[in-house]
Amino acid sequence: MTKKTIKRATADVGLIFTAYNLRRILNIIGKEGFRRFVVSFFAFLLSIWTSLELFWRTQKNHSQILLENLPSLQREYLLI
Repeated sequence: MTKKTIKRATADVGLIFTAYNLRRILNIIGKEGFRRFVVSFFAFLLSIWTSLELFWRTQKNHSQILLENLPSLQREYLLI
């Protein structure tokens, strides 16, 4: 180990285990299978991100309509 404290050495060991497990995955499913998994995983994350962004925009628009209909509310008290 190149690190002198246990905390730093633990990070090295974690990196070594991650590299070892990644190598095992590549040997089991192959590079093409791993590539397809990574592409589909990132497509899945992108779809979740897009859905959350659409939800957030809808909620923000709904809050703006609510503010227009209730002029008695003061904007500095709202977290929008």
